[in-house]
Amino acid sequence: MEQPEILSPVPLAREILSPEIIGGKTPNEKFWIVLGFIFIIALAEACGQFSLKQGNGKGDKKYLVLGIFFYSFVCYFLFRSYSYEGLAHVNLMWSCLSIVIAYISGIIFFNEVCNRYTILAIGLALTAIYVSHLSDEVG
Repeated sequence: MEQPEILSPVPLAREILSPEIIGGKTPNEKFWIVLGFIFIIALAEACGQFSLKQGNGKGDKKYLVLGIFFYSFVCYFLFRSYSYEGLAHVNLMWSCLSIVIAYISGIIFFNEVCNRYTILAIGLALTAIYVSHLSDEVG
């Protein structure tokens, strides 16, 4: 009987641990997955903060429970995000996207003023997310 060919572990390890493909996902695929998770996190966080603020103002404990409910989504999607990216990158994306959502919701729901500095701040936050993604692609 002929023995099957034994593959060397070094080329296999090199293929699995390649910076281009980790866990079957390219950096670009991971970026969009994590960005989707972060978007959900930022929205859940905004809803949670709104609920806690409403509950504090009205003295109603129902809003506290609602705030905890929304923050449970934050925990769950953070947990999922760490499967694709590290703590620092996830938190950078979360912080920047939270800034953008806070500005936009303030303008839409609370009639806050949008001026060139607001637009610049939103642009810089989005640029930070993009630049951090470039660092993944470079390696």
